[in-house]
Order: sequence, then C-alpha cells, then structure tokens
Amino acid sequence: MSFEIAVVNQRQTPNHTQTDKIFGNNLIDNLNLTSAILTQEITKIEMQYNDFDITIASSTPAQPIIYADKNVLDGFECTLVLSIQNIIETCQ
Repeated sequence: MSFEIAVVNQRQTPNHTQTDKIFGNNLIDNLNLTSAILTQEITKIEMQYNDFDITIASSTPAQPIIYADKNVLDGFECTLVLSIQNIIETCQ
C-alpha cells in the first residue's frame, strides 16, 4: 500500500511593516517543525513492534511544500510504501 503523507503548518504573517529581516514570517520555523514531525513519525513506524508485521518497504525523501501564491501553508511531504505480510492460509 502506498501513502502520501504531508505535514503542513500555517505561516504567520505580521499585519504591520517589518523592518527587521529576522522577525518576518515564520517560513523557516514551519519547515523545521514539519520536517521534525515527519521524521519522528517515520522513525516511530519503523521502530514499533506490531502483531500484523507492517513494515515500510520504501519511502521517498521528504520534499518541501511551500504554497506562497495560494495560501500560507508550509511543510514537507513524502510517500511511504507499506508492506503487510499475508498471514491468512487459504489452502490447508
């Protein structure tokens, strides 16, 4: 099974004129936060024990999502392919 997972966060944009380049919008903060969340969840899936033998068969590298023209969501997305062992015996 293939899943596309996206983790996004809403960018905060100030209502007043910003003269300081450091305290503009929080694009870099959003990318750092969502990258950490996505990495943590993939690691959790890889490391957990489950009774159904669900494992990650493959995954794509995380790609940044920046919707600057459409909305103020930023984050990362990746595709996971999960492998599930068939434990049902059809012939006896």
